[in-house]
Amino acid sequence: MIPVLLLALATPPERVPAPALPPDEAARREALARFGVGLLRDAADRPADAAKHLEAAAKAAPDSPAPLRPLVKVYADLGRDAAAIRTARTVLELDPADADTGHALGKLLFDGKRFAEATAVLKTAADSPRLADRPAKKLGLLRDLDRAAQLAGDFAAAADACLAAIALADSAREPLLKSGVFPAPADLDREAAEFHERLGKALTARKQYADAAAAFAKAAALFADKAGDPGAAARLNWNLSAALAEKGDAAAALDHLTKFLALKPSGTGPYERLVELLRKLGRGKDVAPWLDRLAAADPAHPGIPWVQAYALGAADPAAADRRFRDLLGRTADPAAHRLAVRHFRETNRPAELLALVDSLLKAAKGKAAEDDESPAKPAADAAAVARARALVDAVKADPDAAKLLVRHLPSIRPAGSIGRESWDVLAALAEREGRLDLAEAALRAAAQGNPAARDVSLHLLEVLAKQRKWAKLRTECESLIERSPRGRSLMADVYLATALAELGGAANALEAVKIANELADNVQASGQLWAGLQKPRILNLLGKHADAVSACEQLLKQYPKPADARRIRVTLADSLNGRKEFAKAEAELRAVLDDDPDDVLVLNNLGYNLADQGRKLDEAETMVRRAIELDAVERLRNGHAEAESGVYLDSLGWVLFRRGKLADARAVLEKAVTLPDSGTDAVVWDHLGDVAFRQGDTARAKTAWTKAVELYADSHTGRQDGRRDETVRKLKRLP
Repeated sequence: MIPVLLLALATPPERVPAPALPPDEAARREALARFGVGLLRDAADRPADAAKHLEAAAKAAPDSPAPLRPLVKVYADLGRDAAAIRTARTVLELDPADADTGHALGKLLFDGKRFAEATAVLKTAADSPRLADRPAKKLGLLRDLDRAAQLAGDFAAAADACLAAIALADSAREPLLKSGVFPAPADLDREAAEFHERLGKALTARKQYADAAAAFAKAAALFADKAGDPGAAARLNWNLSAALAEKGDAAAALDHLTKFLALKPSGTGPYERLVELLRKLGRGKDVAPWLDRLAAADPAHPGIPWVQAYALGAADPAAADRRFRDLLGRTADPAAHRLAVRHFRETNRPAELLALVDSLLKAAKGKAAEDDESPAKPAADAAAVARARALVDAVKADPDAAKLLVRHLPSIRPAGSIGRESWDVLAALAEREGRLDLAEAALRAAAQGNPAARDVSLHLLEVLAKQRKWAKLRTECESLIERSPRGRSLMADVYLATALAELGGAANALEAVKIANELADNVQASGQLWAGLQKPRILNLLGKHADAVSACEQLLKQYPKPADARRIRVTLADSLNGRKEFAKAEAELRAVLDDDPDDVLVLNNLGYNLADQGRKLDEAETMVRRAIELDAVERLRNGHAEAESGVYLDSLGWVLFRRGKLADARAVLEKAVTLPDSGTDAVVWDHLGDVAFRQGDTARAKTAWTKAVELYADSHTGRQDGRRDETVRKLKRLP
């Protein structure tokens, strides 16, 4: 009886026969018993016990996916997502057509914000032949595929998923209604409408505006006729106006926008679109009266006055300036400040924009400097600072405005013409735009009137290090340390040791080691681990990898907490790689990933190391692409001008090179050498030369290798590990 029951329980959700269990009777009985108990424990909401039994079943039947399928869910219930993902991948290796496990894996990857991987997995699952008689399951899978693809930026895959779902909702209407998932035909129509709307979004992203408008119109018709959802109707009128505007049908776009505006939406975006559409239609004279009517109908709307000021700018920039200055003194609304920035950008007046930023920053500083006698002063201070910050954030969020101010930067004279705070903003913008030379100039101007401003000095050290100006960095570090002997900056010591290590020479090396040994002294407890990690990092720069390993091992004893140990292991892996102990280095990095599968730096480093050694190239590419994906999200969140890191692109280029994908590798590396964080990296140029040479493009190889040699010459690290000499030899072999 028990074996029969267990066999019934063993039937996977797809209702296909489970693969054969071990022929040995004892092993078979053990696997079945453990499997059955595991399922019962899971049903009783005892996931920890379930995991033990299912793991034992999997061990007894290593070639069977049957015990692994429920183990995926159990691991997920226990919060062991990394184990769940590994297990799901194993199931799919054993049974690639398992759509349920593919769907589960896709959801796990999606929840981990691994959208590109989720998209790939869900695409495969959606194509499984086992979904032929399961339309409701397939529809749900396609819905998740669309979501993942949209977030991954794979809008072609998103559009394909939506089209497949729309076709399925039509062709399998009766089975879908009988499935119980859709209680009434209107519910299925709503589902189809949502897929049409999602399709419109994907097509808009692909700039297929005519098709997008048709998709939105179909969605609107379904909602209006079947679902009766006024919120959806409003949303679709908005989307339709956008698609039609991009298509070039401004009149139809205005019609749909007018319907949307009748709902008195919040924010400034809809009213900005109104201004744009009226101007496209040659009805600029109608802008002011129309906005006046909307303001009268919705007098409490905080954004319409800002749009009125913006609209005024086309006819009377000076009047718009006055209105914006008045408005800026009242609110810290970032969306509103964005319109002011847009006004000055579109009228091509960087000086006026900078003057506005400077005046708000000075006002905020002035408020903070007043005598604190009034109980209302803290609130006034906070409001002034918030307004200044909102404008600065609006400038940073507008790439064109940032570029305008950076281009304008060299013409600002003298240094005292604007405040230190404005120089700081300009330096940050220049750095983000990859103009490190201008960032350096702005920081020196900021320091000119404020020699004691430590934050400015430290930022200058950072910019000099990014430019690899080691001699200048050494001088600035020594100057800062001399100016503040009592409050000596830990960062200044770190940068000084780095500069000394990169400059080379026995005396510099001794001084760098001395600083490294002293770094952790007199540091607050919260910063001691960071300070301690600088020692092995500097030792690695000096080529003293054995000493670096010893230093890391000592730190692991001092800081055994898992979070601290992960940080130490990353540096330890670098040290072990320096000693060519690659297996040990890999083990350290994998230990970190076991605890944190989304550690961007470790994903990149391990992927690169595997590629460099010519091993596990499929896994290496997956790791590096995941690192790029996670890093892009973080860059977007922090407002970086560049969506990708050149350092991580270099890793991807090297992986692709090792896999023989020369054209792809070339494209990636050509982009990497244009980016601020990698354009002065000798290794990236060296890699580009290798790829070009392999392609037979000796001219580009020569250019890239020559650049690499030039950059290696500025780095002691590059000189000491033989990379520069090797690249010189490659150059000599060229015709």
